[in-house]
Amino acid sequence: MDTEVYDSAPFRGRTEFLNDLQKAWMHNKCVVFGVYGMKSVGKSRTARKHITDIERLVLQNNKQFREVKIVDVNLRLYKTDREIYVQMCESLGIVADIYNERKQIQSHIKMNKDKYFIVLFDNFDALKKSTLKDELKSFVVKLAVIRYNIQLYITSTENILFTQIKALFYHKTLEPFNDNDAKELLKAAANDIDFGEYLDQIVQLCAGLPLAILMVASELQTDDGMTKPEEIVEILTDSRLEALSKDNYPVKDRIENVYKKFIMKLTPVFQQRLAKLQYIEGHFNAKQAAEMLGHKSVPAAKHHALIPLKRNNYLSYDSKTERFNINSVLRDCISVYICIHRLPDIRKRFCRIFTEEMTKISRQMYAAEYVQAVAALNLEHPNLLKLMKEVFYTKEDTYSFLIEIASNCSDLLEIYMPSHYEEFCEGCLKMVKQYGRHEDEAVVKIAYGSMLTNVKDNATEGEKYYLQALEVLKEMPLSKLLAELHNKLGQNLFIQGRIEDSVRHFQISLKMYDALQIARQPFFLHTTRCLANLNLSRLGHVSMLRSKSLSHVSSPSAIHCNSFTSYPTPKGTFRPSGLRQRLN
Repeated sequence: MDTEVYDSAPFRGRTEFLNDLQKAWMHNKCVVFGVYGMKSVGKSRTARKHITDIERLVLQNNKQFREVKIVDVNLRLYKTDREIYVQMCESLGIVADIYNERKQIQSHIKMNKDKYFIVLFDNFDALKKSTLKDELKSFVVKLAVIRYNIQLYITSTENILFTQIKALFYHKTLEPFNDNDAKELLKAAANDIDFGEYLDQIVQLCAGLPLAILMVASELQTDDGMTKPEEIVEILTDSRLEALSKDNYPVKDRIENVYKKFIMKLTPVFQQRLAKLQYIEGHFNAKQAAEMLGHKSVPAAKHHALIPLKRNNYLSYDSKTERFNINSVLRDCISVYICIHRLPDIRKRFCRIFTEEMTKISRQMYAAEYVQAVAALNLEHPNLLKLMKEVFYTKEDTYSFLIEIASNCSDLLEIYMPSHYEEFCEGCLKMVKQYGRHEDEAVVKIAYGSMLTNVKDNATEGEKYYLQALEVLKEMPLSKLLAELHNKLGQNLFIQGRIEDSVRHFQISLKMYDALQIARQPFFLHTTRCLANLNLSRLGHVSMLRSKSLSHVSSPSAIHCNSFTSYPTPKGTFRPSGLRQRLN
């Protein structure tokens, strides 16, 4: 990054990264250091900081060196290898011998054993011709084998590898700032600003990018501090790219321009692959990526997309979770500048992939894999939120996925995503009228009734939707859905304090499970556990579930004939903590 604002800002963070470079230099005797990472993440500044540290250490600890000579080559400025060599000769203070500059540079370094040479090849990715890249890589190897008094640095968005000198080569990807380093830089750059409660939000919206952080600091300090931290949060939330790409910034440093150029370096094929992966809201694993890209296997997806994009730092990768991600600012640019081909197909793939994920998590929540389910939910949370928003773009080809969610995942959504569940249910109610079968109407009304009961604390309205669903199902064959509906009605009525009616629905539900030959023990335990948590004297009525005879429910057809009307006003919600307060 060559913005004057960034170069003049205080250096903050990167402690762990710099320590790793230091260890590679001191203990592993590495000579060539690759500092790689996405565009404008601070590679050049960090490399120069380490060069300054090495210069000090060499002069302090190595008496055989009387001078450290630094050669800083910005490869973005040159089009031929000869231009690069001539500039290096000039930095070294030698007269270039036309067409023999490479040997001159090598000889000069070998002969001056009392000098320590540090060479920085900055912006290696700017070399457009592959032949020029190969030529310069070959020169780096020639210099590296001198070893005694030289050290070389390469910065690039592309991971440049040197297999010929593997023992002498160390490379590391520079990720965007973590939250702590980002806060440190922001507070140092705007040290007179009181961020109050908005510091974390601003840091998140800057996505760990030093240039974005410094632009925000500048905005807060200009115009006599007219823009407040809370206003910056609103501006970045509404139009981040526009806010960080204003006309008063140099064209080359405007965030939108920086990342537009970065994206456009890709071929059209890779632009499409990146855009399809960007459609996934959060991070993702290789299997999800393969399905999203339409590859037949994970190895194929890695070979054709994931590894090339990772090597060029369009994707980040967490080896602990084995998941990929795209920086959120880069995501913004991708969505603006790349139009996804066959978007309906991509949307359908997304819905299918993450409906399966949500259904799996929901099933595991009530099984022995509970811990794994919670961990998976944390990982997939942004993707599942986007899945729920897909209800607003639903067509006939994705409608079935939303019905599957409403049918199988209502408990999960009520507990972990309640603020988004209401919108989802309302969207499903509209969609079922357009695309749904008769049974789908019951599924959605059960989900909506459950949401009203358990999320909105409105048991009366919830009961109405349950009864509407019961009306739909009464003409259909006995099913697990009908058994679950009676269970939910039992829970709803318990909330309203109508214990006798509640128990009757529980009885019917259990009878149906027996008739369907579905194991009822986990189901029974789930129901009684919810009730036991209430710690109420009324809980004595639950014993009726075990003791009362079910003889009056003689057949499935008799079950449908039960009438449940004339219910009193509700007194609470189905959350245990709320029930204790309301019913004690």
